[in-house]
Amino acid sequence: MKRVLIAVSVSCALAAFGFAAWAADSSSDSARVASLINELKTAGPDGLAAMKPIAIRRFEVPGPGVDVMRARLRETYAVDGIGQEEVELTGWVAVQHGMARPAPGFNEVSWNTAILDTWFVGMDLRGNSKLFGPVQVTLDEGRPAIGQVGRIELPARARAELVRLAAAKASTATAPPPTPNVAGACGAQVNVAVKMPTLGLEMLTDHPVSWYSLVDTIPPVGTTASIANEPVRLLSKGRAVATLQGGIVDFREVVRHVSVSPAYDRVASARSNKK
Repeated sequence: MKRVLIAVSVSCALAAFGFAAWAADSSSDSARVASLINELKTAGPDGLAAMKPIAIRRFEVPGPGVDVMRARLRETYAVDGIGQEEVELTGWVAVQHGMARPAPGFNEVSWNTAILDTWFVGMDLRGNSKLFGPVQVTLDEGRPAIGQVGRIELPARARAELVRLAAAKASTATAPPPTPNVAGACGAQVNVAVKMPTLGLEMLTDHPVSWYSLVDTIPPVGTTASIANEPVRLLSKGRAVATLQGGIVDFREVVRHVSVSPAYDRVASARSNKK
């Protein structure tokens, strides 16, 4: 009986030690990610522009981490009773990638077999419209912005549009665009807040905006396109007042990276599931 009690005590002690280490790693990761996001929020446009790009290698599966990307994109908005216009937005997006795992039917992790879960952890995109005035897009902090990248299926319409865009860029791109036979796929469901202060509008999406990409790097960089081709209504004080008709990302480059532990990966997953 003593041996059993000793064994149980040792097991409990090891479990407690493991939990303590997991909690410590998670706390440290959380603090570093929070510091990263705070840096971006306080940098301003000049600070963001001064950040040096970080090279991302093609066809490489990354470990868990957070990447901040400087981005340029176009989104088309239609405000009820006012009109429709495409707005160019610039700024930054921060995305966390979890631990890679084999896709269903595979037993190993490689570029052609991996799936990674993703979470948007920060965003600040701004532009000016002749029709709407200043426009700012951030994450909806009350709802998750999650996705997957790797060996996943995309809707046929989105894939066809991405293949068309890749072919159109093939003759002018400085690097070969992703092609369907080697590219991974990326899909994300993103809840955002859109502010148009000149119109007195602060809006939230009534359901997530679906973004899709064909990628040869994780995260996607350069002129690799991401598209949103399904209209989403925007609500102000619970009333539908506008529509995000769609969007396309023209350019991205990584300017900050923070590696995180698999423990923090689990914490982020739990946090996303609760929202």
